[in-house]
Amino acid sequence: MHRVFDFFVEYDIIRLEGKYVEKFFNIATRKNIKLWNVRYIGKYVAVFNCYRKDYGEISKISDKISAKLYIMDSKGVMHEVKKYKNRISLYVGALLMTGVIVLFSNTVCVITISGCDKISEDKIYVQLKESGLYKGMFTPDIDTKKVRQKMLAKNNDLSWIGITVKGATVNVEIVEKVPKPEIIDKNTPVNIVALKDGVIESITVRDGFLVAAKGDTVKKGQMLVSGVNESKQGDLMLVHSVADVKIKTWNYLTKSFPVKVTERIPTGEIKNRYALNLFGKQLNLFFGKTPDEKEYNIKTTRKSLFDMPVFIEKIECEKIEHVVKKYSAKEIFEKNKKKMYDEILNTLSENHIISDAEYNYTYNGENVIVDLCVIAVEDGGIEQTAQY
Repeated sequence: MHRVFDFFVEYDIIRLEGKYVEKFFNIATRKNIKLWNVRYIGKYVAVFNCYRKDYGEISKISDKISAKLYIMDSKGVMHEVKKYKNRISLYVGALLMTGVIVLFSNTVCVITISGCDKISEDKIYVQLKESGLYKGMFTPDIDTKKVRQKMLAKNNDLSWIGITVKGATVNVEIVEKVPKPEIIDKNTPVNIVALKDGVIESITVRDGFLVAAKGDTVKKGQMLVSGVNESKQGDLMLVHSVADVKIKTWNYLTKSFPVKVTERIPTGEIKNRYALNLFGKQLNLFFGKTPDEKEYNIKTTRKSLFDMPVFIEKIECEKIEHVVKKYSAKEIFEKNKKKMYDEILNTLSENHIISDAEYNYTYNGENVIVDLCVIAVEDGGIEQTAQY
């Protein structure tokens, strides 16, 4: 407890020099003067701590024994306060800042939403506000159970919602309902039709009546396996067709690219700007306009303050030049063929095997026209309710 008291009360670190150092400490003890952290650094030299209020008494003792006292340093909270006693604005500012931090640490400043795939975040924000969770409200007033119940009642596309409050940030995690696949009754007659144009690579029928064979060229929507058949006696036979179909497809893509390309070339001239991001609001700490992304490559880094959504942002702006470069037709082709290939892959079925890829390009003096054909073997059958 004394250590805590010493931290706040003003005290001095004293150097004592003289022949009668021991006598000094004996007299101080008899007078009940508190001295602590006493250490000898020589036969006639000692260092100790004492309260500032007792300095007058120990000065009288040192005079009696012809010793010298030197104040080496002063410590304690009160000593620091005295140093700045004329700076009232400093204390007022510190008090106001403390109040602001306390206020905002108990106020919802940021709401993050995760898990949105089909539902828009804007819609979730609106529904959260209607359910009693919004920016600016006090965090102790948040009733997470009530908000969850209202959100699930408002939005039939939600299967679960979790709300976590951390300081001035509220994290909302949602899980969307997975739509049930359309289930066709097994007693309903179903045909298998072609999903794409192509050539049948293989077809294995587990149920149904085969109307196409391996090697046949088919069009999208063409029947491959029928769920309806007529017996020799004229009776209709209805089945739910099931088949594994693989179709070889030819997937084409044509694009035009100019040989003259305007590129952003960094000049190496860098200017750093700083901003204060306070609970999602940016306050620039520089004069002038915000750098234009058309003229600069901009990189922003953040450093968090107070373990709250308050950041110092460093905005590194590198000046760029717009340079028109002319490439050869082959260079343009090489720069873009991978992008075109990936674009076609996104159109193929999940289970596919690439057989081949054929490229061709022509140059008309200004543009390079690239033709791409990707040959793939894909899942090629889809169910369709039979008409009879």
